[in-house]
Parts: sequence; C-alpha cells; structure tokens
Amino acid sequence: MNYNDDSSFTVIGNPVDIEDAYSVGNLRVSISNFDDTWEVAGFVKNLWDEEYRIYNADVSFLNYSVAQFAEPRWVGGQLKLKF
Repeated sequence: MNYNDDSSFTVIGNPVDIEDAYSVGNLRVSISNFDDTWEVAGFVKNLWDEEYRIYNADVSFLNYSVAQFAEPRWVGGQLKLKF
C-alpha cells in the first residue's frame, strides 16, 4: 500500500495545483507447484479504485487546467509455464 499526503504540483501552491491525500493498494495472489514448472496468478491494481492526478498543468491566464489521472482499478491474470 502507498500513501501520499496532500501535495502541490507547483511551488506556487495555487489551489488548482493541490492534490488531496490518497492511498493506493495493489494485490497479487498466486499458486504454483513445488518444482516451479507452472504458476497461476491473479492481481488487482488500484484496489480501492482511487481517483487521483499524476500530472496537472495550470494555464491560469487562459482560465484553463489540464490534468492527467492515474489508471482506474484493473484486474488481470497470469499463467507461467516452464519447460
């Protein structure tokens, strides 16, 4: 789990550049045999589906702001075979 406290994208601290604190957790569960010839795994990234910005560009003179948000929750699986 990762925790980020309140932060600002600029040193000026304009309110549009402030990002509230957030926590992001990931989970991975796997099972394999004793000689490690196969493994099956499932994972979840952004477990709580937290919405937060990873980038913000403030263009105040145009009364405009551009933000890039982190990926939403996503789930996947993996199958590994060794031969």
